[in-house]
Amino acid sequence: MNEVIPFLMILFFLFITISGVPIAISMILTSLVFVYIQFGNLADLAIPFSRLPIGFSFSLLAIFLFIQLGIIIDESKMGDYILNFLKIILRKVKGRTSIIMILTCAAFGPLTGSAVGTTTAVGSVLSPQMKKSGYSDSYSGTLLAYSGILGTLIPPSISGLVYAITVGLPVMGVWMATLGLALLYLVILLLWNIMFCSKRKYEIEISESTKKVPFSTILKSFVRALPALAIPISILGSIYSGIATPTEAGAVAVVIAVVLTLFYYREVNIKSFFYNITYKAAYQTAIIMFLICASFALSYVLTSTGSIRSIARSITSISDNTYVLLFLVEGLLIILGCFLDDTPIMILLAPLVSTILSPLGIHPYHLAGIFVFTCVVGLVTPPVGTVLYAASAVSKMDVSKSIKEIIIFLVPAIIVLLLATFFPEISLFFPKLLNMI
Repeated sequence: MNEVIPFLMILFFLFITISGVPIAISMILTSLVFVYIQFGNLADLAIPFSRLPIGFSFSLLAIFLFIQLGIIIDESKMGDYILNFLKIILRKVKGRTSIIMILTCAAFGPLTGSAVGTTTAVGSVLSPQMKKSGYSDSYSGTLLAYSGILGTLIPPSISGLVYAITVGLPVMGVWMATLGLALLYLVILLLWNIMFCSKRKYEIEISESTKKVPFSTILKSFVRALPALAIPISILGSIYSGIATPTEAGAVAVVIAVVLTLFYYREVNIKSFFYNITYKAAYQTAIIMFLICASFALSYVLTSTGSIRSIARSITSISDNTYVLLFLVEGLLIILGCFLDDTPIMILLAPLVSTILSPLGIHPYHLAGIFVFTCVVGLVTPPVGTVLYAASAVSKMDVSKSIKEIIIFLVPAIIVLLLATFFPEISLFFPKLLNMI
């Protein structure tokens, strides 16, 4: 086939996407135009849709269940109890409010699986506290955004789930691959924040009011927060033990969350609770599923016509050094992250990148960790950083006046990305520990 056609196809896709056509529609239109150019027969336009039945698989039901789980957590305010417990435990730590923000976002990860949900939930509670403690709006908003992405890095996460399904890897394996990067990022972000708190004199003194809390208060706060931890434990435990698939584990977690909400925490209106869950979960799932099904059409055309092989030959002709190729992919993902959310990027590029790089000796889980992490970092890069603007909304931060802070906090993410690129064990540690490799 003509080696130029695949690249013309990509340029056509980018052109109509930039022109304002929704990404899913762009993928379908690109598939149809490419098939018509390739075969010149109207009957062949049915080819891109021959793979759509894959979208009705049992494994994809997990997307709806984990979205539903995150909404339940948000509606029930279950995470507030974890936040309150951390505030008590860390009351004597310098820079405690900012540290609480980071740790709470990390704790929300296994509960919501969503960066935007984590950012909104934590920010609405802690942003006022950050302001009272003397932090600037720019600092607290930026820190919230970069902490919020922990919500979709620490498993179970929707981003990891989408990547696993689109590439065809075990979901648990991808979750464990991102866990190593998430924990490293958490540590580096904490140290980075502490350094700047000391430099800018944020909460470097401990007031007398923070020193005395009765043990009974601490115990009561712990007891209220403890049941929420049953949710991530039930998910990861049931999957790793072989009792359940990710879809089944998601269903069990939803049941546990509903029971806890209705019979333990009991702080919601039941009718409104179920209406919000059903509507929001169905709406968000429909968007993702439309993207996934459209990507099936495009990826099938790319594969069946040999376009992927042409693209692979062109990319590998640039260099046979795997690090150079990884840097090229990471740079592309960061640039795309300035304009797109992580889900469409993964749906569009993950199968292509995996097909090209895995045969070159890059372990699929190593690539999974880097790919998901880079896409998630894109959620906080302007001009279209979903998490950044969610943090801005709840913290009253002016993004245009906070570029310096955004760049400063991008450094920990870049450090983690470089370390993960040169040291595959960061991504592979937990999969190997759990005998997945």
